[in-house]
Amino acid sequence: MNDFIKKYGPWAVITGATSGMGYQFAHKLAEQGISLSTSCT
Repeated sequence: MNDFIKKYGPWAVITGATSGMGYQFAHKLAEQGISLSTSCT
């Protein structure tokens, strides 16, 4: 378990994860082992 997960927890909610910054951010979190809940509007 890395420091990020210890500090912020194992889950993240990402809005706008289908493109742009949200997409890239979601991929970076997933690479770190964070479970994601995405919201695309």
